[in-house]
Amino acid sequence: MASLATLPTDILEQVGIIASSQSLADLLHLMLTCRTVHDQLSIAYNPHVYASISRQIFDVPFLRQGVPPDSAIAAELIQRLRLFRRIRRGDLSVQALPEALWTAYGLVLEGGSLNASHLAAAGFSAFIEEVLRTYSARTDDRNQREARMACRNLATWLLALTITRDDIVRMSEEAREELLGILRPLAVDKEELSGKSVKHVFDSTRAETSSSHVVFYSQKQRPRPQCPPVSSAAITLCFALRQTHVPLCALDLPADRAAAIATQRSGPTLEDYNAMASFRTPLFAETLPSTSLAQRAEGAAAGATASHTRGFQQHHDPCLTRLHVPYTQPPSVYSYIQNNLQGLWEGALLISPLILPDTNESSLSAPSDAASPDFISQHPMQCSLSVHLCFTPTLPVTWGHMSDEDPFKWDVAHQSLCAGAYKGSDCRQDIAHNSESFAWRHPDQALDCLIIGQTTEEHADAWGAYNFYGRVKRDGKIVMRRQPKNSWDTTFDSRIFEGYLHYGNSWVGTWRSCIAPGSPAFKGIFSMRKREDPESQK
Repeated sequence: MASLATLPTDILEQVGIIASSQSLADLLHLMLTCRTVHDQLSIAYNPHVYASISRQIFDVPFLRQGVPPDSAIAAELIQRLRLFRRIRRGDLSVQALPEALWTAYGLVLEGGSLNASHLAAAGFSAFIEEVLRTYSARTDDRNQREARMACRNLATWLLALTITRDDIVRMSEEAREELLGILRPLAVDKEELSGKSVKHVFDSTRAETSSSHVVFYSQKQRPRPQCPPVSSAAITLCFALRQTHVPLCALDLPADRAAAIATQRSGPTLEDYNAMASFRTPLFAETLPSTSLAQRAEGAAAGATASHTRGFQQHHDPCLTRLHVPYTQPPSVYSYIQNNLQGLWEGALLISPLILPDTNESSLSAPSDAASPDFISQHPMQCSLSVHLCFTPTLPVTWGHMSDEDPFKWDVAHQSLCAGAYKGSDCRQDIAHNSESFAWRHPDQALDCLIIGQTTEEHADAWGAYNFYGRVKRDGKIVMRRQPKNSWDTTFDSRIFEGYLHYGNSWVGTWRSCIAPGSPAFKGIFSMRKREDPESQK
């Protein structure tokens, strides 16, 4: 052992890295040979070794603004190993569970095949489902309920970010129904859908001691991160779990539009119903590229960074980016919206049973405290949208007719928006009258973000023609109003849609009939995905 202890530090580092290639236990055995080796290979003295091990085990991203230092990567490795130990032990105790779930959250959003394989090998899917079941149970203790809500909300998002179609297919019918029973109250917030302000505000920081911190790549997250809107994750899961069953349709429908025209029939055809039944809500796991170890090693050898530029950088979702890495800037909301929201969106909406409004103002129970009935029907949804940013000196049209927070009170004609929306909607600023010189302006400098859209002719023939208009708030929330394209058509009602755009191709949220708040109204949830442009795939 004397010869091993006298090795140069750089050679001893390589020995430690090679020793850990099969198992981290081999590195521990090496460190226990003598005090000198132990000290030189300790994480405090030599974080470089553990950073190198972490890069071998996980898909540590090379960030555009810089690479986290070795000490930060080594510290994150220790947190992730503690997470895996907790998962394998099935430790569901609330002590330090939120911090462990945040560690899993950062690991999942980094993406990559290595991260996913380690989570799968540890049994993460079964663990997070059990966390969701355990912490969704009702409790009368308000302080304990808030701690349980923190774990439940994070578990809901982690399940939504990691579940695959194969996972859903492998579930038993009883397991799917159990999850749907947990998720429906989270997806449909009765007060939010009725247009009322939410009275019960949950603050996850109240449920934990002042000594607890969320740490990501050795950086304490201050203020403590808040979970993204749990309704988005619940809605995604509700749609995905229900899509194992094909919606039933009438048998006497014409085969396609040509057959409908020949028989002088209006409305949907069998082809239209099949298109609706084939819709699948986008899952985060579907958006991650599959990169083999050989491809990863080849990219690293070539000095490529693109193979690691995934997760936060690929999707750049401001709503999901709750953990901030050192040397990075938070994503731009309006840039994200401008790059991803424009285009043709197709999907479906689910209708909840019509329930009379609750006039009991003293009710402060959380939505999950009561059972939520199943959705009664599914309908297709489509909109072709354009995004318009408004810069000074042009005043946003939303400041006048759309300034009220409640879309029910918006008073603006779709035609007037289409006529004036293009003023100030470009990120370029004309710096001289009649000049071809332009100065680029960052989308976040915009005063407001307006969206305008309509259905296509094909959709109008089958399901009705609609116009859309709305705005995108600074926090990324998309608020949109749908109106019948023909004012004389009373067979279709106006509706308000509110939701978020996630990982670039999933738009989910809630909807309600456009009537006075507090009145009986149809309501429900929706999910849409962006239709790929054939030209972009060539």
